[in-house]
Amino acid sequence: MNSRKILYYKITAVLLIILLFTSCGKEIQNNQLLEEENTGVWYIQSEVDLGSRITMKNADFGFAISRGRGEDVKGKAYTFNEGKWEEFVSFNYSDFPLVAEYKEGIYWYLIHEVHYNNYKPRLYQFNSINNEITEIPLPIIKWDEKDYAMWKDLQIMEDGTAWLVGQQGHIAFFNGSVWEEYESPVKKYEPEKLWAGDLNSIFMIDNNNGWAVGRNGIILNYKDGIWSIYQEGIEVEYFDVLMIDNEGWIVGSNSKILKYENGKWIDASIKSRAALKSIAALNKNDVWVCGERSTLLHYDGKNWKQVKDVQIFEDGFNDISVILDENNNKQIWIMGSNAIYSISQSFGFSFTQITSQVGLRREGTIAIPIELNNDDFTDLIIMMEDTSPLFYENLGNGDFREIALSSTGIENPMIANTASVGDINNDGHDDLILISMEGDFSIYIGKGGISFKDITEYSEIEINLANGNADSQAKFVDLNNDGNLDLYLSFGNDNDLIFQNDGTGKFTNVYESSGINKVLNRRGFGVVFTDLNNDNLIDLFMGYRFPLGESFYDVYINKGNFKFDKLEIDHKLPEVKFPISAVSIDYNNDGNNDIFVMTNTNLDFILENDGRGNFKYLDKEIGFSQAVFHPEPVNGVVAACDINNDGFTDLFLGSQLFINNNGFFENITPHIGLNFIGNPTFMDFDNDLDYDLFIGSSRFSLGDGNRFGLFRNNLVNKNAVGLTIYADKSNRSAIGSSIKLKNENGVSFNKQLGVGLNPLDGGYTRRIILYNNSEYNSEIEVRYPSGKIINKNLYGSENNITIYESNLLDRFSTLSYKSIERTIKLFNPLTDLLKLFFFLTFFSVVYFYSKKTKASKVTNTWYFPLASFLIFILLYHFSINTTFLFELAATVLIPAIIVFGFIYAVNNHIEKKESKFISHYKILEILGVGGMGKVFKALDTQTKNIVAIKIINPELTKDEENKKRLSSEGRLLSSISHPQIVKVFEISETEKHTFIAMEYLDGGTLYDVIQNEYPLPLNRFKEIVFQICDGLHFIHSKEIIHRDLKSQNIMFDGDKNLRIMDFGLSKSPLVSTMTSLGTVVGTLGYVAPEQVTGIEVDSRTDIFSLGVIMYQMITKELPFNGENEIALIHSIFNTQPKSPSELNGNSLKELDAIILKALAKEPGDRYNNVIELKTELNRIN
Repeated sequence: MNSRKILYYKITAVLLIILLFTSCGKEIQNNQLLEEENTGVWYIQSEVDLGSRITMKNADFGFAISRGRGEDVKGKAYTFNEGKWEEFVSFNYSDFPLVAEYKEGIYWYLIHEVHYNNYKPRLYQFNSINNEITEIPLPIIKWDEKDYAMWKDLQIMEDGTAWLVGQQGHIAFFNGSVWEEYESPVKKYEPEKLWAGDLNSIFMIDNNNGWAVGRNGIILNYKDGIWSIYQEGIEVEYFDVLMIDNEGWIVGSNSKILKYENGKWIDASIKSRAALKSIAALNKNDVWVCGERSTLLHYDGKNWKQVKDVQIFEDGFNDISVILDENNNKQIWIMGSNAIYSISQSFGFSFTQITSQVGLRREGTIAIPIELNNDDFTDLIIMMEDTSPLFYENLGNGDFREIALSSTGIENPMIANTASVGDINNDGHDDLILISMEGDFSIYIGKGGISFKDITEYSEIEINLANGNADSQAKFVDLNNDGNLDLYLSFGNDNDLIFQNDGTGKFTNVYESSGINKVLNRRGFGVVFTDLNNDNLIDLFMGYRFPLGESFYDVYINKGNFKFDKLEIDHKLPEVKFPISAVSIDYNNDGNNDIFVMTNTNLDFILENDGRGNFKYLDKEIGFSQAVFHPEPVNGVVAACDINNDGFTDLFLGSQLFINNNGFFENITPHIGLNFIGNPTFMDFDNDLDYDLFIGSSRFSLGDGNRFGLFRNNLVNKNAVGLTIYADKSNRSAIGSSIKLKNENGVSFNKQLGVGLNPLDGGYTRRIILYNNSEYNSEIEVRYPSGKIINKNLYGSENNITIYESNLLDRFSTLSYKSIERTIKLFNPLTDLLKLFFFLTFFSVVYFYSKKTKASKVTNTWYFPLASFLIFILLYHFSINTTFLFELAATVLIPAIIVFGFIYAVNNHIEKKESKFISHYKILEILGVGGMGKVFKALDTQTKNIVAIKIINPELTKDEENKKRLSSEGRLLSSISHPQIVKVFEISETEKHTFIAMEYLDGGTLYDVIQNEYPLPLNRFKEIVFQICDGLHFIHSKEIIHRDLKSQNIMFDGDKNLRIMDFGLSKSPLVSTMTSLGTVVGTLGYVAPEQVTGIEVDSRTDIFSLGVIMYQMITKELPFNGENEIALIHSIFNTQPKSPSELNGNSLKELDAIILKALAKEPGDRYNNVIELKTELNRIN
């Protein structure tokens, strides 16, 4: 191979590498990972069947078209006007339906007759002015010999001309009069690939320029009257093309995106596999693309971003339209297969279904609010048709967690069709009753922490029904304002029941004496509880499905103490057929609670209350001009609240939402994204100051599909405050409390907490949302069932307000009294006396145990058994509503453990306290450790002097001989007073210790002086030795032998005067005892030979030890050494130490003779006494 070929191959390889890296770089750049952005609150504006196209001309007007589903579900063309989508034509299912505005008020829509007539396309013109529909002929263009080719996109030009593109690359042009086929450069493919040349989209820039795109990667360009192929033959399908400001975009399958720049289409694809279906743009730097799998992309002029908030909808997005409204705010509409989605809100709010997204099942008949764990977020009970209720904990982050009933203490839960919630024992936890249609029931008290106790048997409630009742109702409500929630039960064709609560959950039936006389066989739909005459007592509105004459209801006015008077109805009513439910609302904000009634067949109406329980019938004059039908007329199909925070109470009826406009109701359901039927419940589950809507239904209403929905309120202007109410004198749930919002114009809002609800809704929330208009000086008035009135001015208030019935001190005393009263009522002589017996038994055992400990100083007092009994009472009180075994453990084992732990702690405390004292000496710090024991610095608490305390090693005092010597010599030493002998104040014993209290010296030991001041000057040396001699001479004269003299036992005071310490206390034989106790070998180096052998010792023994000390002072070494004890003893007996002057050249040789004589092996060779030594040393200068 020649060099030229080699060079060629090298250049080729380099070019391939460069090309590879360039391609990779481009792929990375084009397939960018997307940032995320949010565009606003999305909601379903209208449900559709296989939506196809949408175009918005402005925020108030647009048009759209859907395909329909099969032969039975029609496709529809819509216009958007006055905030809602309205159908203007329907047709049989069609592939690729198209719609466009030809002129103002005139629309073209194109369909294909799919299921008959061989897919024939038909183009119609709809005149919205006179509602005329005329067909516009299209050129006959066939797919094959039998079927027509279908059209896929339509564009109408400003001059009235138009274009169509479709299957097999066909193009048609409308010249203002007729349609004609236009020559297409797309060739017709082989029969098996006839679809490959389909054109999906066309965009004409003007009459001379345009683009069209389609399958097989086709891109066509129109210029000067001719269509030509720009690109084809790649495996991608392009769905839409858009040109804007000399730039353009094409989108297609597998997230293919092309951008038109500088006369070329370049790849700008993103990292996704979703098919992108449609493009819309406001300008070249604000482009939007939608596609499969809820895909919505936004191009901001630099990067594509993915819109996440719209992905709560599981749908395929087929078309998109974006406009700016009159306030220059961006508004977006998306046509999905299932619905039209938008962020544009005609009424300032809308609803978005988020059931699955927040963790809720999509089944259930009604949602009942409950506080499971007192965390300020409302939890849920969902009533079911065929199973026990579902419990959901609100996690506070917008999600719910389903709770297994087995973990709550609810065992074998029943299938119930109604429930009620409230705090029946005033312990601060919500309680619960479940009731079936047959009258079976279970009642549970909450124990906190999502836990319940079954008190069904304890409650003493009895229910005996003659008939099963679908319209059963349960409601906890305080009917006599005694601070306890009573129980009202209503059954359609059976007598109602009223149970008075004693405050513990034990009930007494008082219905017979109440004065209520329910009319049977008229199928009552339940009772609405409300204060109809403003006397702060809860009255009853009792409705019947089958009216008797003109009357379909009875009103019973509460006279207190469970006595009710039936109100005579003195007004005429129109004929009312089959009313099904009612709620109480103050619809006109006059401060009186009115009644709304839903009939299902007649017009719904309001009974306007005059404040005395007298009603005026209103329907059409307040907006109810059409009957609202519900397929399953249960008694829970109505709910009321201020849904848009305007200060007026609105209504949801079965499937329709009516907004209250200053006393006139308007059905706005088509405008706000609600398309669900069932039993509504309003609550602010996410605490964002607007009411969200829960709707439950049944198979009868909605079949086997989704039968439960949570619809989030997307309210824009939340000019409101959240008000949370707490009660103490009244029932703890504050049910029945009246809340009025007042301003200078009077009452502007009126609501009662937990009452006025439909008969199926037995829940309550202590938090309500109130309209807060900053233009008015508004004030909240809360009137509790107890009669207590609290006022709160809203001016400058925060978004969330809490109001308590009483101040902190009164609240504490009231709740404490109720708690103690509850415990007394729950007292059970049999079980509770048994607990007391076991407690006393355990207490006795622990008490007698304490007698053996130092804690007896405390347990022998009168207050110890009293305190123990109080612990028992407190634990009995707080465990009163738990299980018997837990109560037994709480009242017996826990007090016993507490008492035992107390005794143990007291005993340890006393011992620890005593360990800081030796007799009357308070230990301050440790000074040192030696063979005889530890030395501490201490304070004499009697004299307030600082002393040194030596605690003798207990091993030494085990020997009786040592104890006697310690005692006798201790008495002697205590009497000694000499400047060079340490003063011993006391030698004594305590229960644990033998100790010596002596003079405290802070100048250190002689050993320290040697180590720190070596070599010592002669004068200093002589001064020290003389003082030692004086001290030894004094004790020797008292016939006391030190026997353990060493440099460590000689200490100095602050004036450098020494004291001899620790004499007369060593044990004989010293070696066997001291070394066995861990005494350092160095101590042995000071002893005379006779001490080792046990021969009788005398004063010369101490002179030997003094010789060792002098030797050490001159040489900084000991005269006798050894690696171990035996070697050291051998050295003491056999080694002649070197002369000190040999080791210290500065030492006088005259000192050698004195020191070595003191170190003589035989006592007779030493000085006879220390005076001789001192005299001889004194001669040396």
